[in-house]
Amino acid sequence: FVPDKAIRETAAAQLATQRDIVWKTLRTQLNLPSDSRTPFFDVAEPWTKIVVHSVPVCSEYSKGLLTREFCQDLASAAGFEYDNLKTCRLLCSSSDDERIRATLASSPTKPVYTSIFLALSGVSSVRSLYKHGVHWNGAWCRVSVYRRRRRN
Repeated sequence: FVPDKAIRETAAAQLATQRDIVWKTLRTQLNLPSDSRTPFFDVAEPWTKIVVHSVPVCSEYSKGLLTREFCQDLASAAGFEYDNLKTCRLLCSSSDDERIRATLASSPTKPVYTSIFLALSGVSSVRSLYKHGVHWNGAWCRVSVYRRRRRN
């Protein structure tokens, strides 16, 4: 079961509320004239943000963690199209990221378990993930709605 509120809260429509900032950044990065008109932002397709917990990462990914190949393998294991994947990243601090990579490099036969953040388009595939989880590298991984932590 995917709560409708969670889907709405994590929709790409949130980007539309920041369209002026997004457009200013794009204009600067693309060296466009300052009088360029703001384009229409199409946010008809929602992005759902999820967390895949306890993902076993093996040594084969130590140098290429979260590469295209890794993300394609994860998409295949989770049962969604790679093209529906908008963002894939470790859900940890930079120090934990360094620890994970060091552990993978020093212990090639021992997997490291971590959480991975995914932003996906296409709600139907997400509903299945919530219900069934993901089988990845021989382990079942729980899937939950991503909730941004509030920083004090």
